[in-house]
Amino acid sequence: AQIAEAVRLHQRVTRKQAMARAVELLHLVAIPQPERRVNQYPHEFSGGMRQRAVIAMAVANDPDLLIADEPTTALDVTVQAQILAVLRSLQERLGLGLVLITHDLGVVAGHADRVAVVYSGRVVEQAGVSELFADPRHPYTRGLIASIPNLEESRERLFSIDGSPPALGRLPGGCAFYPRCIYAAARCRTEDPPLHDVGGRFSACHFATTLPPFHSAVLAAASLDSGDVAP
Repeated sequence: AQIAEAVRLHQRVTRKQAMARAVELLHLVAIPQPERRVNQYPHEFSGGMRQRAVIAMAVANDPDLLIADEPTTALDVTVQAQILAVLRSLQERLGLGLVLITHDLGVVAGHADRVAVVYSGRVVEQAGVSELFADPRHPYTRGLIASIPNLEESRERLFSIDGSPPALGRLPGGCAFYPRCIYAAARCRTEDPPLHDVGGRFSACHFATTLPPFHSAVLAAASLDSGDVAP
């Protein structure tokens, strides 16, 4: 009924036609036995099936762009992979543009083509997924990637970015990331860097072109050793 409602709100179809479209959409998102499942209640679906039903509602009216905000939250790894496979399949079959909003860098690495990293309400870095993970050009991006556990490296402590994000109503002067940045300099306190082109990619850092070569373990060690923001 919820899926059919999304259809009837935007298309001139009968209730019967809308329900037939709901069955078609459940089939599209790989719900088994959609003719029977279409008459069930949400509590009769698993978490992954409910997520697929929501995706079916989102694509019910043939959008050009699908915005998926944390589509794998609270799902186990197996179901997460299934949901991402459904989204990929819909992209290919319907010609959808897909924007993923997520904190899961594994999802980003495995499914995105291009990445925009957001801090305090603004994009601070934008690049192709491969180049961003290989050589991030913003200190916040470096901190995010360095915090990913690596089974090939032995660390006594996992890396974390010191401090907390600022309240959007009380952003500091200059660069919003300045109070937490291990590369910060005096100008960062007063000058807010624009998002500028750095060889075909974009970074909002004064030192985007001069940051030292990136290696997550090196960055983690430097932060743990210093413990303070640079002067």
